[in-house]
Amino acid sequence: MQTNWLIVADEAVAHVYSWQGSDRQLQEVQTLTHPAAHAQEADLRDDAQGRNAQGRVSGHPRSMTGSVTSSASTDLEHREGMNFAKRVAQWLEQALRDGRYERLKVAAAPRFLGLLRQALTPQVTATILDEVSKDLTHESRGDLERRFLAEAHS
Repeated sequence: MQTNWLIVADEAVAHVYSWQGSDRQLQEVQTLTHPAAHAQEADLRDDAQGRNAQGRVSGHPRSMTGSVTSSASTDLEHREGMNFAKRVAQWLEQALRDGRYERLKVAAAPRFLGLLRQALTPQVTATILDEVSKDLTHESRGDLERRFLAEAHS
């Protein structure tokens, strides 16, 4: 019987579930986390608030602080997202080589899905049955089962 996986991810967490054949229940396989993604984003916000309170950043008027902070924040978030996407992709590649799954469905926050696509190997990409560009990381397991497993049997 074929083992199928569903990965539900954003830039901080990737939940991996499995199901076999006509099963309508997901079993949790693994949860990968990247807490640095949210921690560093919060640090940047706090740092920006501190700079705004002072009114000047490196001699620049307050009106310019938004673009400086936004640029640094965006670059860091992108880099952290890329790092986590690479980690998830490597984990999926190893699991595929180990024969842990044959087919894959992916649901990911839009920006993370783009990063993940770039990081996946052709072998893993070939196993993908379906992609959903939406952040479903906070959905219950029951909601995920209805969304991804019921459609296969209707």
